[in-house]
Amino acid sequence: MAPEMVTVKGNPNATNWSPENGYHDFDGNGLDTYPYRVLSAGARVGFFAVLRLLDKDLDYACRGPIQGFKILLHTPGEVPQVSKHYFRVPLNQEVLVTIQPQMITTTEDLRDYDPNIRGCFFNSERKLRFFKIYTQRNCEQECIANFTKTQCGCVKFSMPRGKDTLICGASKVACYEDARDELMGNGLIGGLKNAQTTNNICNCLPACTSIIYDARICQAKFETEHLLTSSANGTGNPFNGSQVS
Repeated sequence: MAPEMVTVKGNPNATNWSPENGYHDFDGNGLDTYPYRVLSAGARVGFFAVLRLLDKDLDYACRGPIQGFKILLHTPGEVPQVSKHYFRVPLNQEVLVTIQPQMITTTEDLRDYDPNIRGCFFNSERKLRFFKIYTQRNCEQECIANFTKTQCGCVKFSMPRGKDTLICGASKVACYEDARDELMGNGLIGGLKNAQTTNNICNCLPACTSIIYDARICQAKFETEHLLTSSANGTGNPFNGSQVS
């Protein structure tokens, strides 16, 4: 990644937040908490960003005819997997995204039940090696990393790994792709035969407290050239010849 694109050099401490308990032990009015809070709903208090991509950086040989950006919404305790879950933001478009969170909680009265009967894990019941917070996606990502290491002797560069684990080179691309497909295929076949088999492969039940985000988007053409032409301030091109979405 180009140095000028790196905007986050460190993450604040998130010890006063958890998916099950929310925010706790904060001082003041709670506006300085991390993860950050939103003040209200609506576009006026939303997050605004200008995404730029230079024409010279477009790579049709690599990405094909679809150019633009992939956006993923996920909880603070979950590692993003853009290859699986995303929506697209095309070039030269203004995109307005309406986000509707859905939160699933489980009553404390069910803690005494076996997780397989209950159908979910509380965070304290299922420990992961590479993640502090249990979510089903984190668990699945760790499972496929372990399976890939067993099959290939290494893991894909984007997978969680220990210090003694090798990163697969170009010669191992087919191996870790086959390992992923094999694990997914075993889960599908097992799930068709027995509803519990899929969970037994990786033991990745849903989290008892989970949040998912539904996104609805609307978009309109972003008239960059017309904006610059009609600009009366005489400062020149604010986007420096870039394509904007």
